[in-house]
Amino acid sequence: KTLQHIVQLGLGAAALTKFCYRQFPQAQVTAIELNPNVIAACYQHFRLPPNDGRLHVIAMDAMTYVTDTAHHGKADVM
Repeated sequence: KTLQHIVQLGLGAAALTKFCYRQFPQAQVTAIELNPNVIAACYQHFRLPPNDGRLHVIAMDAMTYVTDTAHHGKADVM
């Protein structure tokens, strides 16, 4: 089975996010990050690509994301 949805809890310096986005072109890549300043720093300093049809960086608490039943069973890798 090919990966269809990769979810990362916490953005860090976006290295894992960028790797997954580039190495798995068939997959949706979602990164959840609580701190909007971390997201801004990743765009400004670490060349995080902008959100598009496959990449979704969401500013929210990871616990809120994982406890939302709308997301249950939707990720192949977390």
